[in-house]
Amino acid sequence: TVRAHITQIGIMTFLFGFAAHGFRYFIIGVSHDSIGIFQNEAAWQIALGRFLQPVYVLLRGKLCSPLLIGLFSLLWLTFAIFFLTELLDIRSRLSILLICGILTTNAAISLTNATYQTSSDIFMLACFLAVLGIFLLRRYRFGFLPGALSIGMVIALYQSYLEVAVFLALMLVVKDCLDGLSGKTILINGAKALGTLLLGLVTYYLCLKVILSTTGVELATSYNGISSVGDFSNQSIILLFLKTYLKYGVYALFPRTYHPFIAAELYSILIVVTAYYVIKIGIVKKIPKINAFWLLLAIAIMPFGINVVYFISKGTKHDLMTYSFYLIFVFTIFLREYYEKTDAAIHPENETRRFSIRKHWISGLTVLGMAVLILNNIIFANNIYLLKELEYESTISTFTRIIDRMEQTEGYVVDETPVAIIGMLSASDLAETRNGFEYIGGEGMYGKFATTYYETYEHFFNEILGYPINLIQDENFVQDLAKRSEVVSMPTFPATGSCAFVDGIYIIKLS
Repeated sequence: TVRAHITQIGIMTFLFGFAAHGFRYFIIGVSHDSIGIFQNEAAWQIALGRFLQPVYVLLRGKLCSPLLIGLFSLLWLTFAIFFLTELLDIRSRLSILLICGILTTNAAISLTNATYQTSSDIFMLACFLAVLGIFLLRRYRFGFLPGALSIGMVIALYQSYLEVAVFLALMLVVKDCLDGLSGKTILINGAKALGTLLLGLVTYYLCLKVILSTTGVELATSYNGISSVGDFSNQSIILLFLKTYLKYGVYALFPRTYHPFIAAELYSILIVVTAYYVIKIGIVKKIPKINAFWLLLAIAIMPFGINVVYFISKGTKHDLMTYSFYLIFVFTIFLREYYEKTDAAIHPENETRRFSIRKHWISGLTVLGMAVLILNNIIFANNIYLLKELEYESTISTFTRIIDRMEQTEGYVVDETPVAIIGMLSASDLAETRNGFEYIGGEGMYGKFATTYYETYEHFFNEILGYPINLIQDENFVQDLAKRSEVVSMPTFPATGSCAFVDGIYIIKLS
């Protein structure tokens, strides 16, 4: 039943979720962008084209409460996996277990939780809406209309999760081909999916125009903005197209996980196994040539579809945008179950022992490979959360000492004296690389302290330490101040003289 199916998925998702991320849900450990635990930058999210984020945050609450955000993340992910397995007709308990493991423990989620936790449940909501959009399209006669709306909402939350919908649509084309649908039906289904995705883009664009006009906000021109989307005048489209294809291959060679070398080897093996399953199913079912054509075309497009936002954004890609990459394992799991169902139906009693052994060895290799990857992901997640907690504690210790130095300085008045912080802790004499964490990398996993750019100083003093400080906000002024001879000659913290007055401004020189 539907209730039993979603309950099973929910239990598995939450178990994997707490195994991988439970540590993060019960600590503060904020750093980098997540230091701002009170989310109040609606205008900035609108400027990035993510105009539904402020709406969601208003409903969920602006405070970044780790456990609450973690629970919401796992809830949205449960719904996403439920509709995904419904679409692909995946019923095996083992298959569902592996899918829940891969989609719950991967580095895209872990790195988001580690440093950008304020967004983790938003990303999982976008994932759910991406799957829901394709589900509505496929299950209802006029489902392309709510499906397109759902796709538009995905883009308005976080653009990169559009790739989830694109790759899922391509997997369904493969399923149609294997199911023996007519070439005409396959073409119509594919055209409907493409039309729904495009209609979703148009819906998003029109809504964005209205929001920008109403709020008076202008699109950001930063690297993660969308103001230049569609302008390829300074790009070689052919080169960008090739890079889009190759990006997943590069990521598979250097995965973000524990034992990355072993994981890279497993990625390669599982890709070969995926190809094996496609060929074997095609042979066993004797699919028509036209179906084989559409199947091969869909598979050929997959590397582009799984990374299409890279092409749209003209080369912008980081670890938080790689969630769709892990759907390749869902594709492998789907093919494994599909092959075993097909083979059992066609050869219920007539398998030779040799063929049966070979089939079970390949199936076992697939399951074992997935299990090792999931275990590696769980270890990686817990390690990066531990590192972030240690960095957080180090930052508290350092800034507590700085506050003591400030208050011991004659003439310093709390929340009145203007303060300028020069340099970064990550570049200071206090920056220390901890043993055992050398293999860790990825978006946000740098700095060795919680504070990583100037704005995070104020957040850390006010929101984390609860300490009032009159920190100068004009970064250009602070940069000019850093060039003055009096400041250049100052030693760096914790040396004597690293905290001192210069023309009435209290200078804290970190590096």
